[in-house]
Amino acid sequence: MVSVILTCWKRFENFERIIRAWMAQPKVNQIMIWDNSGTFKTDLPVSIISANRNFGSSARYALGALIRNEMAMFCDDDIIPKVGFLDQMLPHFKPNRILGVTGRIFKDDYEVAVRNQIESFNIEKPVKVDFLVGYLMMMHRNNLLGFNYSNSAKYCCELELYGKLKEQPERNIELYVIPTTLWEKLPEGDDDNALYRQPEALAEKRKIFERYWVM
Repeated sequence: MVSVILTCWKRFENFERIIRAWMAQPKVNQIMIWDNSGTFKTDLPVSIISANRNFGSSARYALGALIRNEMAMFCDDDIIPKVGFLDQMLPHFKPNRILGVTGRIFKDDYEVAVRNQIESFNIEKPVKVDFLVGYLMMMHRNNLLGFNYSNSAKYCCELELYGKLKEQPERNIELYVIPTTLWEKLPEGDDDNALYRQPEALAEKRKIFERYWVM
């Protein structure tokens, strides 16, 4: 079974629709929400952690210690899964694998790395990558335990998480983009609240990229 961890911040127009879409996935038996606005309310059977300030997307990884299942599925508040999405993801899952729908193969320069993007819509078999965009990804909960959230990056927490896992070769962590068309990015994903649009984001990403990937 799968635990789903959702992150939200003032994007509520479609949020219950997203929650219901996850509830409709047969393998999901737990949904937890990290609400950075501290204002989201719902009668749906989910658990909500209400924050008193916007921690970005990094705080959701702390919920790895609270979920009941080994498989953790992360999703943003602008992504909706379609029927059968998990059925296409689960056959590729292993404890040492992190799975996603958008990834990048890194080169020596961060801007070049961003252009080397792999999308689940455009592939026919899994593709091994160096980075997975965090808006829709699955990993074993053990990869989350012990991550130092107090110092984690606000704008590119996945990059820091993968970097720290990279420093632990005994884990043999592999990142894969899985072929699937059974998900949709909603229009609000490109509004001004998007973390990747914030002025500090690019500098933070480049700094972490150079720390872990540039030799």
